[in-house]
Amino acid sequence: ADPDYALSQKAGLQLTELGGGKRAEEMFESRLATQIPGLAGSGRAYTTGLNQLRLPMFKRMLRWWGGENPSLEFAKDVAQYVNKSTGRGGMGKFEGGVPLANMIFWATRNLVSRVQFLTFQPLLAAKTWRGRAAIATEYAKFFAGAATVLALAKAAGLAIEDDPNSSDFGKIK
Repeated sequence: ADPDYALSQKAGLQLTELGGGKRAEEMFESRLATQIPGLAGSGRAYTTGLNQLRLPMFKRMLRWWGGENPSLEFAKDVAQYVNKSTGRGGMGKFEGGVPLANMIFWATRNLVSRVQFLTFQPLLAAKTWRGRAAIATEYAKFFAGAATVLALAKAAGLAIEDDPNSSDFGKIK
């Protein structure tokens, strides 16, 4: 019923479903998972929570930067950023191998999305200037928030791992 739903789907926003298959969250991709008592409710909550994060984030960025009639190209830039920042990384030509990769890596799209997000792939792949501006702003907010938390922890006397070669880089102890 949402007026932006059709545009979100044309743009490629990944709103997932229950019950397994290509549009299910990888944590609950199996139809068997919906039959286990307690796990089905957890899967519903997980899927609903992510969908309730993705669509409003898409709409907020779309309206703030795109105005009343955003272009489809801009909407695609926003959708691919929202997907990658919320754990739905793009697999490109390897999309067909996701089920096999999930047996090895557990939630392959989520793993790929972390790498894509931290290497600024959504920003580099944006095709419109508004898309780049919107995504750059979101990155600035993310890193400013992370820096604020680390600065507050440091001011409170907590130890922070500042060696970028350490697996605990950025960890507050």
